[in-house]
Amino acid sequence: MRFARRGDGTIVALENFTLSDGTVIPAGTAGGYIESSKNLSQFGTAWVLPGGYVTGNAYVSGDALIGGSAIISGDARIQGKACVESGEVYGNARVADEAYITGVNTKIYGDAVVYGNATVSDGAYVFEKARVYGNSLVSGAQARISASARIFGHASVYCLVTCTNILYSPSVSGCVETDDQSQVLDKARVSGCIILKNSILDGDAVLYGDLLIEDQHISDAGYVTNCPETKCCPD
Repeated sequence: MRFARRGDGTIVALENFTLSDGTVIPAGTAGGYIESSKNLSQFGTAWVLPGGYVTGNAYVSGDALIGGSAIISGDARIQGKACVESGEVYGNARVADEAYITGVNTKIYGDAVVYGNATVSDGAYVFEKARVYGNSLVSGAQARISASARIFGHASVYCLVTCTNILYSPSVSGCVETDDQSQVLDKARVSGCIILKNSILDGDAVLYGDLLIEDQHISDAGYVTNCPETKCCPD
């Protein structure tokens, strides 16, 4: 056995091992809380740091690391070399590969999956059937990735409210709202207070400023306008 669960639910290392980030855990080191020994794999180097909680049917395996401000619950799965430094992962959500979750108000839940080298931070929510992967970044207290959204590639998303659209862009930032018919693809760049309705941006399209775009397919254009009356993110 690699660790034991003590009477108060906290864990203690029974042998020396090294975490995926290179930190050495000597035998006798105390860890965080697990509701059951079934919450943490005895194989690999998966670990829960002091202050971290894993409850319900949640399972941490592989070389995953749960930080001291993280709560993992429900049927969530944390695996591979994923790190949940802080925030909550629950429901049927999964965090895998080398994904990184941080921010005390960050939440991954529902059937959401975060994997690859993706980062979700600073209070962002990823939920329902959303997928965040590749080298993408979702960050900020107003970022909400939901429904069947896909955030991938090298996309950087800040303050985004999205439904079932696909985002594959080097830069998506600011205050952006899309409907389930809109797509941002290729090398398109979106920044500012923007609402997309039934529109496609691809190629080298550039949108910035305060915009309402409806029923358009834009491949190479730049826009600057006044902000629409309907704002997608709260002030």
